Amino acid sequence: MASKAGELRAVSSKSTDATVTSAVPLSKEQQATLTKALPAYAPSGTSLNVNFTVDPAVLGGLLVSIRNTTIDLTATSRLVDVVAGSRAQLH
Repeated sequence: MASKAGELRAVSSKSTDATVTSAVPLSKEQQATLTKALPAYAPSGTSLNVNFTVDPAVLGGLLVSIRNTTIDLTATSRLVDVVAGSRAQLH
């Protein structure tokens, strides 16, 4: 119930949360660059509350979540893409 109230508050205030997950803590400069770039991926007129988290399972790259959209820029996802692409070329 509390999460639904938070969602309703976010919709009515035109703001939403964005979470950026990395394997290691990002520098203040990296955080500032991402905070400036992320609004392009949010609905028009929406302000973002950007939260930075660390998860060593990410291995490398970033995992960005905005509302119900996930932008997977992790090393793991790129490896999967490379392996899938090489398998497709073999057939």
